[in-house]
Amino acid sequence: MIEKTAVVISISKGYAWVSSDDIQGCGGCGSSESSQCSSNNLQLYSQTRLDKMQVSNPFHAKPGDQVIVGLPSDSLLKSSLLAYLLPLISLIVFAFLGREIFVFMQVNGELGAIFMGFTGLLVGYRFANLLINNANALKDKLQPVILRKNNSLSEHTIKFAAPIA
Repeated sequence: MIEKTAVVISISKGYAWVSSDDIQGCGGCGSSESSQCSSNNLQLYSQTRLDKMQVSNPFHAKPGDQVIVGLPSDSLLKSSLLAYLLPLISLIVFAFLGREIFVFMQVNGELGAIFMGFTGLLVGYRFANLLINNANALKDKLQPVILRKNNSLSEHTIKFAAPIA
């Protein structure tokens, strides 16, 4: 599960609109800088691209509450593989078929591979887009959700140690 701290801005019908309260990385690795976080490309973690985002609100968080928002990493991985791998495989298959068809028609095979490869890339991208948009189960799994309210800041007090002389 990929997690991020956010603040609830507003609520409506089982959903909450949240905004990230910091521009730090996701905390999944040792990097604390936003510029080095590989998850920063996700809309969930990008403060510069995200003013607010709609998430599922099973804990009935209220505006002003600090919450932990999560996104299942396995579903994200599956949809990423579908979005990137399907167009790539389609490009390779179409390029191979294009070369063979153009050689059979006694035309330049490289030209056929280039033309059909580009066509395959577009077809694969469009097909992956349709699959992701029409898969209701995948949509539900990719919906960010409030995992818990973040009460850790109010429950713990900071204690300072006496300086060592």
